[in-house]
Amino acid sequence: MEMTGYMSRNAEYRKSLERSISRALLEGGAATEAEDAVVEGNITLKVGEEEEVKVDAQSYVSELQREVEQLRAEMASMKEREAERAEGESVVAYLRELSAEEL
Repeated sequence: MEMTGYMSRNAEYRKSLERSISRALLEGGAATEAEDAVVEGNITLKVGEEEEVKVDAQSYVSELQREVEQLRAEMASMKEREAERAEGESVVAYLRELSAEEL
């Protein structure tokens, strides 16, 4: 298969787009002021088909915030590994990784 200028430019664009999205996610682009919010009351969670459980709203929100922080840490770790791997990559190497359908 011959590589055209279009294919090369498309690969450069896709690689750039992947980096931009990763960077935006890692910088917490979706973070809001709600992270420090105080919530009162109870939340009813539906577990399974028929079972419902009442939990303290503040505890539930705190648990969700911890999970978000863990996921952000995982993303940061993945970004570091990707950056290390990407240092040696070029657009040609990226093209080799793509399947014919992705080109």
